[in-house]
Amino acid sequence: MTGLILPYSLPDTGKMSSEAENTRVVHHLTGCAQGNHRDLEQLYRLTSPKLFGLLLRMLKSQAIAEDCLQQVYIKIWNHAGSFDPRKARAMTWLSTIARNQALDQLRKQQREALEPDDSALDTISDDTPGHDDELVRQQHEKQVHQCVGDLPDNYRQCIKLAYFDGLTHALLAEKLQVPLGTVKTWVRRGLMRLKTCMTKSI
Repeated sequence: MTGLILPYSLPDTGKMSSEAENTRVVHHLTGCAQGNHRDLEQLYRLTSPKLFGLLLRMLKSQAIAEDCLQQVYIKIWNHAGSFDPRKARAMTWLSTIARNQALDQLRKQQREALEPDDSALDTISDDTPGHDDELVRQQHEKQVHQCVGDLPDNYRQCIKLAYFDGLTHALLAEKLQVPLGTVKTWVRRGLMRLKTCMTKSI
């Protein structure tokens, strides 16, 4: 299903018991699996406030959370047939889809944020023309390892975890137990030093 446009702020349907809510969500998911658009609308009315709240807490941006919510319901529509009420509660299944979508968005934001400062790492992967390609590649690898080794411990650890382990800024902050802003500063300054070191080595 493409072109799904739904408002994120539809009114809540009121309080209901956990079991009653689960029964209704399962019912509407079954309808979605059968291609019933009315069930998608009802599912959205019933569950979007909770899923939007989850996305907003993770993404810290209303606009990005709104866009992400649209993608979540597209995935729900496309994969409703795979939901098995015997394996998980309906809201748990929906929340997992939302959480994974938010994590994908955070990784995308990290890549975009680091891209302007990524020229130092581009130097490593550049292909040098001529018959000595492999020799040049090995020399570049040696240079970058040396430059990374010369970084302060906190910069070096952040860059290794971000580029070699694929951790987002948020995950880095959690792992290192430092503020998110500090992690971003360490990564940015580490990349600047790495770029300067690589430039001098060329």
